[in-house]
Amino acid sequence: MKTNKKIVITGTFTIATIIALIVFSKFPPITETIYSRGIYRVVASVISPISSLFPISLFDLFTCGVILYFLYLLIFFLIYKRGIKAFLSKMLFLITFIFVAFYWLWGFNYFRETPFERLNLQKQEFQEIYITEALDTLIPLINKNFIPELSISNKEVDKLIEQSYKRHADIFGLRYPMGKRRPKTMLFTGIYSKSGVHGYFGPFFNEIHLNGNLLSIQYPTVLAHEKSHQMGISSEAEANFYGYLICKYSGNKELEYCADLKLTVKFLRNLQKANPESYKIYYSEIDTNVIEQLVDIKKYWLNLLNHNMSDIQQKAYNSYLKSNGVKRGIQDYDMVSELIIAWNHRKY
Repeated sequence: MKTNKKIVITGTFTIATIIALIVFSKFPPITETIYSRGIYRVVASVISPISSLFPISLFDLFTCGVILYFLYLLIFFLIYKRGIKAFLSKMLFLITFIFVAFYWLWGFNYFRETPFERLNLQKQEFQEIYITEALDTLIPLINKNFIPELSISNKEVDKLIEQSYKRHADIFGLRYPMGKRRPKTMLFTGIYSKSGVHGYFGPFFNEIHLNGNLLSIQYPTVLAHEKSHQMGISSEAEANFYGYLICKYSGNKELEYCADLKLTVKFLRNLQKANPESYKIYYSEIDTNVIEQLVDIKKYWLNLLNHNMSDIQQKAYNSYLKSNGVKRGIQDYDMVSELIIAWNHRKY
């Protein structure tokens, strides 16, 4: 009887999730209204204060638990050579649980309206003139405001970013406070560093994770990026967009520099693809101190990186994004330039 009840409950939740998945993926306005601004807001407001009570990552512990449970089932089956039905049943239940929990706890945000729709931005044709226009503004700023590293603590950075989100939530079309956002250091920082991961959002416990090897100059934008995910932003490009704006308009010169530096690198890469000769000219305009800083940052992460692990991580994450409706996959990160251009040319 208990088994039958378990099957019925599991089946009901699975069917409900699949139906919701079909509806939400086809009708973004419904997703935006019912899930992102409704159900998810409640989920985040309830779960994040609870998970924030714990200083370590519950998501990382959960992941370890899932792996150990799978190995336990597999070893048990291989040793005793029996119970294939029970083995498959438990595996199916585990996969179903993760599937259902992921989408209801955060995953449906992948099907909300685009940032262009929510912020009423007009897409601009991605022309070289817009790239150089942005660099004409950014390069003088990073040359003028150069700092070798932050003079304030990570705790103070967190406070400034929270204050900035609170002030700009309505302007940026975000919901605030959406619970709590306690930054946590990844339990397996070494592995994530080898994979090239600087931060991630854990959906099951509504947690923000940052790589323990982050340089102080990178910390603010990565933190602001991950905080936007906690507020229901699924697009990586949009998270980069908020990561820039929140730091840029934080009222703190050091955070502003971090934002401008990261965005300058993005636009330089865009220009390098569009016009290599023009790229060389703009690159030569950057102050030596800034150039050395960018080179040092690149060398720092290359020394930590394992290319094989990084390739596997990128391919896996690319497949994951595409399976959730992000057609560009990991290239979605690069769309931040398009968002910034549209934001800079918005009509009031």
